[in-house]
Amino acid sequence: MSNLKWAFYKVRLSYYFLFLFVFFVGLLMIIPKVKLTGTQQTLFSVNSFLLGFYFTPVIKSQKDRIEELGKNIRAQSVALFKALVKTRDIQDKKTHDDVQVWVGKYIEATLASKKVGAGETEYDAMIGKLVHFNAKNKDAAAVNKVLDSLVDNQTNRTNFDMLMGRKIYKNEWYILMTLFIITLTLPVIVDLGGSPLFHIVASLLCASLCLLIVTLLKTNALAHKQAKEIWKPLESLLESDFRRVSHEE
Repeated sequence: MSNLKWAFYKVRLSYYFLFLFVFFVGLLMIIPKVKLTGTQQTLFSVNSFLLGFYFTPVIKSQKDRIEELGKNIRAQSVALFKALVKTRDIQDKKTHDDVQVWVGKYIEATLASKKVGAGETEYDAMIGKLVHFNAKNKDAAAVNKVLDSLVDNQTNRTNFDMLMGRKIYKNEWYILMTLFIITLTLPVIVDLGGSPLFHIVASLLCASLCLLIVTLLKTNALAHKQAKEIWKPLESLLESDFRRVSHEE
């Protein structure tokens, strides 16, 4: 993610709303106004309905995606925790420590990337090393138990990649932005008279419409506040030196 995108996603939504409100208060003061005919008003009304009709399932889908990702990352954390618990049966200290280092590298890579395929190289390398562990070694049985837990976690990792890739498609963005721009045009250009109250109401409406798109952008990029919470189980597992899955435990 570029620095510009990161800066965009880092700003809180409340700050965006304040900035957008002030921006539209000024914009509405200089934009020429027009009086709409009945047909034009109907056209804008239909467009507004279509925007709401299309926007609602899209934002719901992204919120559901965040919720499912949270469950998936929690399941991965528990699976890794169980695998690490089984390392207690490994008698050789070097082997025991190596497994913990490999798991730690996988978690670090996942948290650093936070995208499709995050930690895949590290996980595959870890599995490969455990698969080729000397079968005649006294710790072979204990290592195999750890390996079984990590292999079972592959299903979670596959689902993780699917969920991470379930973003809004470009054609959906084209439709949303077209409907959004047309809907935003109405309160900007329509003649509401000289009342300051209607001017403020129109500015609030425009700011709210823009905030919906900003919220969708942040949700789609997993930069929303709710999305940031889903990584806590992995973060906690790493920060606690593999002693707990989340801060709540």
